Amino acid sequence: MSSQIFSRFYSKRALLSYALESLLILTLCKIIVICIPFKYWSAKCGKFQCETLRDNVLAYQQTIVNIQRSVKWGARHVPWSSKCLDRALTVQWMLARRKLSSTIYFGMTKNNTKEWLAHAWVRCGDQWMIGYQPKANYTIVGTYALIF
Repeated sequence: MSSQIFSRFYSKRALLSYALESLLILTLCKIIVICIPFKYWSAKCGKFQCETLRDNVLAYQQTIVNIQRSVKWGARHVPWSSKCLDRALTVQWMLARRKLSSTIYFGMTKNNTKEWLAHAWVRCGDQWMIGYQPKANYTIVGTYALIF
């Protein structure tokens, strides 16, 4: 089983390290989200109600793609349900380890049954990293910019 999971990443050894890192950070982020109140860990996400510049990040395109793929892959292979907040925090953490500035967005909307839905997504430069849904019409209620 594990050989099938890692076989695709083993052929591209650079992706293997990203995959392992994403599994570890997804686990840590899930623990943080469940066990620690938001007000205690939100300051680590960056400066509140700020956004990073929408610079061209073409020079870091391969790193960005590797992070996107590894987090999406990791979210499918963890034994729990990985939600958008876990994924967004993981992406932001992995970008921060590589000294790439990013913005995490928190949004709210109502569905057809008038229930509130929350969502989180991340942008690095001019690239949407994970979770961006332009047709969902979320109202942004908070942003955190992590600037390097």
